[in-house]
Order: sequence, then structure tokens, then C-alpha cells
Amino acid sequence: MRRELDQPKTTYRIGMIEGVLMIAVAVIYDLAQGALTLLWGIGLALGWIITLWADLTFWFWFTLRGVSFWNGKRFGIAGIANVIEWTPLNFLPTCTAGVLLLWLNTRAEDVLAQVSPTTARVINKATKFKK
Repeated sequence: MRRELDQPKTTYRIGMIEGVLMIAVAVIYDLAQGALTLLWGIGLALGWIITLWADLTFWFWFTLRGVSFWNGKRFGIAGIANVIEWTPLNFLPTCTAGVLLLWLNTRAEDVLAQVSPTTARVINKATKFKK
């Protein structure tokens, strides 16, 4: 009980409910893309529309919450997920996996910033891309 009072509460840029909602939306995109690919066989022709829409949705959503993709870790996660989405393997749940990893990465950064602000600044500076 005493330990809980001594430690300040961590504020997350993306909370638990919003993170679960993001993952649910990603699952819906992956299911739609999988259904197009497996049931009608037109997923390869029209899957790019769902991929583009999902990319824009999550880029906008993460940006609204103050999470930039111009960070080495997040850029790599999003890049790998997108490369797989734009190939014939687009029926794999890479959108869901990418959003989950991005959300967990953001939460880990928020905890690190709370525990050791100096370390968080050094890591963010070292992995940040120059625009």
C-alpha cells in the first residue's frame, strides 16, 4: 500500500479502452480483407483499398493521440506491417499485429518517461528521424 502512494500514476497517451478499440478496428479491417481474399478471390485486386484506408485511419488516430511515426521503432513496425499488407499475403492479420505492437511500444515509452525521464529523452533522440 505504501509503495503505491510513493509512485506517481503513469499517464498514457493511449489508454487501455482506446487501445483495445484500436485493435478491434484493426481486426475488422483484417477480417474484411481476409474475406475478400478467401471468399471472392478479389482481395488481391481490391485489398489495396482496405489497406490504404486502414493506413490512413491508424496514422490519423495515432497522430491525434500525439504519437508520431517519425520514430525509428514505430516507423519500422508500421513499415514491416505495410510491406506485408501490400503483398499477396494481405490476408494475414498484419494490421492487427502492427497496431498492437505500436500501442504496446507507446505504452512502454510512457512508462519509461515516467520512471526515468532522462533515459526516455536519450532513447527518443537516438531513434528519431530527421524530417
